[in-house]
Amino acid sequence: MELTIEEVKSVVFIKFPVPKYIVKIEQIKENTIKVNIYEKECYKPILTFEIIKLTYLFIEIDAINKCNINGNTIIKHIKFIGKELGCVNLRLEDQSTIYQIDNTKFTLYLYDILGEKCTIPLSYYKILLNGESWYNKYGFTSDEVEIEKPKWALLRKEQFMNVYLRYKNKNIEEFLSYSLYDKRTKRIKSMIGNNKYTKIMRNNMYQHSTNSTGENERTLMNLKKINQGSYDKSLVKKTTRKNNLLQKKMLLFLGENDISPFLSVKKVFELIDKKRQLLDDIEEAKKFYCELSNIIKIFENQIYYQNYLHYTIK
Repeated sequence: MELTIEEVKSVVFIKFPVPKYIVKIEQIKENTIKVNIYEKECYKPILTFEIIKLTYLFIEIDAINKCNINGNTIIKHIKFIGKELGCVNLRLEDQSTIYQIDNTKFTLYLYDILGEKCTIPLSYYKILLNGESWYNKYGFTSDEVEIEKPKWALLRKEQFMNVYLRYKNKNIEEFLSYSLYDKRTKRIKSMIGNNKYTKIMRNNMYQHSTNSTGENERTLMNLKKINQGSYDKSLVKKTTRKNNLLQKKMLLFLGENDISPFLSVKKVFELIDKKRQLLDDIEEAKKFYCELSNIIKIFENQIYYQNYLHYTIK
């Protein structure tokens, strides 16, 4: 390819000077130069990308990992490098995740009470919070962005409870048995077979119902069955212990943080993020992030997001 390793070094070193950074550049194919950039304190590269020449020059970003340098700065630097090298665009696959607590100087992996890593897809979190992914904010979009954004806007306007019921409709009976919303205290109550709380739930669903898909109507039918003692208890028995626990913890998380599940998805995530920014205790933060990962699971199959993105260099 026409571009040489020395030319790439001269541009990369402007934003990532040595010895502050460790920069490894190698030609891996006739038309491809690979760049790995490290900070000395970090065990994995903060930025990995390939400069590829086909009919035109472009950059394929393989990984971005913050360390002492943050993600915002890395994005600005790679845009500068791409422009200086004459690239047409930047490309990447959005696999961004939250897997550690922000205010620590070491990688603190988060595990839930089942011993599984509780990573959070940053793209979904930002879409639900802001109506666009973290990369979207910096101009990276998919070819289907005009389809995606209206869908996200509708989802964020929807009542959180409706989204939850759509996700767990097959296990509504179990959900109603274990997690009933108390209108008076704004808390999720762990109650079984208490008619007082089923009535409160019914009243709330009538008051707050904005769903046109029939989820609330189906739930009210199940409430009636519970009151009559005729609901299918086999549904609860078929549910695994793991799913029981995760399902219960999703709404308990909202209750513990005084967040009503009858608010819009947008409002619920705005309140969650306010709580997140106030975290100052490591153990509290670890618990918060792991429980938040359960909330995100509700939306994983309900967010239409093509995660192969590109940014046009101007």
